[in-house]
Amino acid sequence: MQAALIQIMPPEEAEKIRVTLDTQEWQEGKARTADLTGFIKRNKELKPTPNGTDIVTALSGQVTSGIANNEEFALLTSLRKMTGVKFNKYGDDEPGGEYKRHTDAPFMGQCRTDFTVILALTDPDTYEGGDHHVVDPLNGEMIFRPKQGELMLYTTGFPHWVDPVTKGSRISALSWAESQIDTEVQRALCRTLHKLSRELEVAMLEKKEDERFRDWFVDVGVVHSGLYRMWATR
Repeated sequence: MQAALIQIMPPEEAEKIRVTLDTQEWQEGKARTADLTGFIKRNKELKPTPNGTDIVTALSGQVTSGIANNEEFALLTSLRKMTGVKFNKYGDDEPGGEYKRHTDAPFMGQCRTDFTVILALTDPDTYEGGDHHVVDPLNGEMIFRPKQGELMLYTTGFPHWVDPVTKGSRISALSWAESQIDTEVQRALCRTLHKLSRELEVAMLEKKEDERFRDWFVDVGVVHSGLYRMWATR
């Protein structure tokens, strides 16, 4: 399973978004089927507005753009497209808010869900519980408790759950991302070659008198570009 934590925005910026969201109207979160709502999923989602021009729409666009334009995020995902973010909330007016063990759908609208993308908008020191668990059958369990403004990113399709929030509230922005490259192995090879290329670039600049570094840098670039063209879909 590919997973990472990325600082997308300063905590102060995330806090401004959280404060604004706290003034909005929330409704019961909905699961994929009505029978599961309230049984495995107990959280809140922002109530949609009819005109689509409200403050929440603006915040969704701001957060989506901030994530998609982050260089580290784009490199890790080989990003093709994302769903627009939606906001959810655990706790506060419903103590014990949680999301029991489940897995996500392979598509959200027209977006293939290669990656789950969750941006923490709440300082984890202000709430209790609410840890995010993901289980990879081969590599075991990962537990996420991201800092405010930090993004948790992981390969979609694995069982996961959110522990009950027993005090305070946990507000996050949620999205899914589709990669230009279909498989995790292919993405890992491209990331490795990109990293090697950057390291050779630094060495090349430090050792300008040694033309071998220039040759190696070019050759790695040829392989990286060739594999990317072969595997990527746009």
